[in-house]
Amino acid sequence: MKRWFRSRRSIATPQRSIDPMLLDRRTPYHDESVPFVLLWSQKSGCTTLLTWFLAHAGQLDAAVAYGRWVHDYEREVMLRRPAQAEHLRDWLESGVPAFKLVRDPYQRAVSSYLSLLEIPDGATHDTLPMRAAIRRMVYGTDDVGYSFSFRQFLAWLETQDIDLVDDHLASQLTALDAEIDDLEYLRLESLADDLAAVERRFGLDHVDLGSLPQPPHHVQRSAHRFADASAIADLQPRITIAEGPPLPHADDFLAPDVVASIERIYAADFAAFGHRRRSDAANATDALDVADALDVANAPDVADAPDAAAPA
Repeated sequence: MKRWFRSRRSIATPQRSIDPMLLDRRTPYHDESVPFVLLWSQKSGCTTLLTWFLAHAGQLDAAVAYGRWVHDYEREVMLRRPAQAEHLRDWLESGVPAFKLVRDPYQRAVSSYLSLLEIPDGATHDTLPMRAAIRRMVYGTDDVGYSFSFRQFLAWLETQDIDLVDDHLASQLTALDAEIDDLEYLRLESLADDLAAVERRFGLDHVDLGSLPQPPHHVQRSAHRFADASAIADLQPRITIAEGPPLPHADDFLAPDVVASIERIYAADFAAFGHRRRSDAANATDALDVADALDVANAPDVADAPDAAAPA
């Protein structure tokens, strides 16, 4: 198997030194048999990205055999290899190419919200303390079986430090991003094309995403599209959502006030990754409508206008 690892000591101009503590959070995917490092965030396609990465590292069969959840293999095998953290730091400091997968913040916010409704009450899971906190805000107690709406979820999230909240909800942008020179972005919305371009760039065999094991936590979406986003933003899905009816598409949750809330919460992500703010587009449309209205208001009355066909 070809090894791409290069010690930073063999590079004439290494990039800046990286604080090892920055590698403890969302530890990038890396292996000496793959010629790049992949940064990721929860609820931004990380499971698909990891599965694709393992295929190129020649470890996918081992990961699938280890358990149904490839992240178990990541945590319990990949990250426990001797000197793994040191290798990662050396590799990044050597200037190895690095890519980060990012997702549209609106879509990710909906996905993060729904992730809080996947696990039944009484189970043990990282999301349950957050669900309890939101219930206490909404109902005054967490000892209820009720769900909560996307709008209520965002109201709670706006009271949190978005960089310190659980990583399933936290900003995609991290302090590590700024420490990596020439970090390149992959977009979940065009993931198949972006990964194929990476494969061509490094001369790797193509891995068809459709042929890979699928994540077990995707939810069923309704075939119907809903016109009233405000009503959908107040919807309180069943817990667990897998036992309820198909859910609306993410765009169906995006009432104007919801859009504004997401843009406030994830302002750093919008600024860093270049996703278009929907409020900017709405404001531009409103400005055009106002301009058109002014043009009509200021136009001369047709009855008073000169007849172009009349002789001078």
